[in-house]
Amino acid sequence: MERWKGKVAVVTGASAGIGAAIAEKLVEEGLKVVGMARRKERIEALAATLDGKPGKLYAYKVDMTQQDEILQAFRWVQENVGPVHILVNNAGLSRKTTIINGNIEDWKRILDTNVLGLAVASREALRIMQETGIDDGHIVNINSVAGHQVAPLPFQNVYPASKYAVTAFTETLRKELVAIKSNIKVSSVSPGKVDTEIFAVNGFLESEEVLKLLSLAPGLKSEDVANAVVYVLGTPRHVQIAELAIMSGLGSINIPLEPIEVPLPEFDGTTDEWLTYKSNYESLIHSNTSISDAVKLCYLRSGLKGEAAEIIRYYLSKDYEQAWKSVCDRYHDVPGLIKAHLNKLFNLPVLTRESGNDLWQMAVNIMVQLDHLKSLNLPVEHWDVPLLYFLEQKLDRATRYSWVEHCVCELKDELPTVEGFKKFLFKTASTLDVLKGASADAALECCPVCEGSHRIYHCEEFLELSSEGRYEEAKRLRLCVNCLRANHKTRDCRSGNCKKCRGRHSTLLHFQRK
Repeated sequence: MERWKGKVAVVTGASAGIGAAIAEKLVEEGLKVVGMARRKERIEALAATLDGKPGKLYAYKVDMTQQDEILQAFRWVQENVGPVHILVNNAGLSRKTTIINGNIEDWKRILDTNVLGLAVASREALRIMQETGIDDGHIVNINSVAGHQVAPLPFQNVYPASKYAVTAFTETLRKELVAIKSNIKVSSVSPGKVDTEIFAVNGFLESEEVLKLLSLAPGLKSEDVANAVVYVLGTPRHVQIAELAIMSGLGSINIPLEPIEVPLPEFDGTTDEWLTYKSNYESLIHSNTSISDAVKLCYLRSGLKGEAAEIIRYYLSKDYEQAWKSVCDRYHDVPGLIKAHLNKLFNLPVLTRESGNDLWQMAVNIMVQLDHLKSLNLPVEHWDVPLLYFLEQKLDRATRYSWVEHCVCELKDELPTVEGFKKFLFKTASTLDVLKGASADAALECCPVCEGSHRIYHCEEFLELSSEGRYEEAKRLRLCVNCLRANHKTRDCRSGNCKKCRGRHSTLLHFQRK
């Protein structure tokens, strides 16, 4: 949780129960937490008890069924507390009624709170993240086991339907973020029975049938769910926990949830794969206190392949800790790891063409290798100048030209950094992907210079000309000299001006005119 210290988290439904426990836990972890709920005074009372903690709790009154209030709340957070890095969608509602005899007002309030309010809050948090350049944010939806399987409980009406919607919404949002190459994570935490005031407030405890079912086993505490949220948020950046189900005895007896399959980390002894495997395995298995040593050893055996598997071949279940230590002793060879990751970094393939996928792979590879080298205590933050010189040579001609133009026009007197280079690669890759998608509908725009399937500003023949030569070529082809397109005149162009002189022409056509 160290990387979240001082960052802003929004927790909805924070006036009581699970939401209050999550807000308190995040404040203890050093975050600035904005608690949203209709009962603002209860959040303020909780905030008073947290004075002196590493973080701070702010209270804001919001009815999650009212879109205007949600929009206003997120504007207030951005203007008064800071950009949102974490959103915990906890606000939830149920009513003691049935579908057969229920009324639409109860159903609308449940769906407005549990589904639409959650969706609007997610959209606003993502808007802030994207506007402020936050690409490592995290959205955690407090779902329910009822969002995966309907429990044998009366009076549920549309509540399970709303939670199934949360399950689908979470997966849909995750796919949308993957499609735009975003690193923002979306997770679902699905508790079973939790001992909160929701049962009493909504009249469930007046039913003998409900009381009998609830008494079969103790429920979870709000703190259990809060700890699960902290666990999800505390995973490394490259680990995505899609679904985390936590249940009490009641959950395991009466709600036999299908297990959520998570790909087990595998390792075959390849040196440059060790740190990734170690991080994944430790976060998913080794550090999980709910798994016995015997089961951990089974997981370890299942994930190790080839030479690595032989190391623990003869260990017994009681020797799990020693087995894991033996694997670490064998493969956590710091000098060898440094050499392997430097080799991987300096042997990146040379790109021969403009490709969003190739640029994306390069950026990810650079990020992963530098993260690993940094974890081995190498001062990678001081490598910018020599490393950038090397990495520039790996770019294709058009991308290298764009990078140089970016450095000259955008950075001006600032020195470029590897971090800025990675962001440039990701942005360029996304742009190329968008252009590629658009070209599928437009049958690929034809370059007016070479008649290739690309835009003119990606044409190597055009880029080889001097700035003055490019200007004359654009005039000859009757292109708008501001955006290099042929479907309008320069005076009607709505594109931006030259980044170098703000003149009414493309930056590619900039030259010192007499």
